Amino acid sequence: MISSKDITFICHIRIDSAARVKNIQTIYNFYKQTLPGCTFIFVEDNNTRAFNLQLDKNDTHVLMYNFDHIHKCRGYNYGASYAKTDVLIFLDVDVIIDSNKLLNCINNALQNTDSLCLIGYNGCAFYMTELGEKQFLSSLDIKDLYDGIKDIKLKTGESNKNALLGNTQAVGGCLIMTKSTFDEINGFNPFFIGWGYEDNEVVSRAHRLGFNVVKSNIADHFLYHLPHCSTSINKAKHNHYKQNEAIVNFVESLTKEQLQRYIKQW
Repeated sequence: MISSKDITFICHIRIDSAARVKNIQTIYNFYKQTLPGCTFIFVEDNNTRAFNLQLDKNDTHVLMYNFDHIHKCRGYNYGASYAKTDVLIFLDVDVIIDSNKLLNCINNALQNTDSLCLIGYNGCAFYMTELGEKQFLSSLDIKDLYDGIKDIKLKTGESNKNALLGNTQAVGGCLIMTKSTFDEINGFNPFFIGWGYEDNEVVSRAHRLGFNVVKSNIADHFLYHLPHCSTSINKAKHNHYKQNEAIVNFVESLTKEQLQRYIKQW
């Protein structure tokens, strides 16, 4: 049975707004409170710390500065090199998931250690209402998030200013695997630049290499997305978005044997 002490959260962070700093502190406080004994590794894409986070002695805040572009995948790989637990959770820094359901999902999915578990932006990634966010920040009680969305219908594709109901096939947000699985698939693909398609690629690659991919039941596992005013570039202006897409297409064109040779390049 996997417990919270067996878990390390790995978060790649970049500070592009004051709200982002608040969200990082919030997710840290929430998971440390609700999953006692878990470990955090924050990888900041910067050459100096943009903020000071009060961490427990077993938690880590490291720097990994890239002079050309943000490299989320390299950040995840760098963070994983510090991990000492059996279970790794690669978590977007604005995401809250019910910790009890998260732990149950991990235990159900990783009974077979050759598995990769997803809790993704799958149509139920809710932005907080202002009232819900305020109450949650005060209590760090997941029930306040349920209350914050009680008037939002759980219907994929429905538009609401307080909710993000996205692509039901999306896989990003929270990826979970054992350290041994991470090592066998050789982590995240470092050829990706910035963001976009990196989650799709690692999931597709794991599946093509013979690993079981388990997607959580969207009726049970919601991603609650804390608000922020991001300065991140949008898709239309992201020069490397198409390049990242091409990498996914290339990976999916390879046979298992070709893929095994490909991942040895990094």
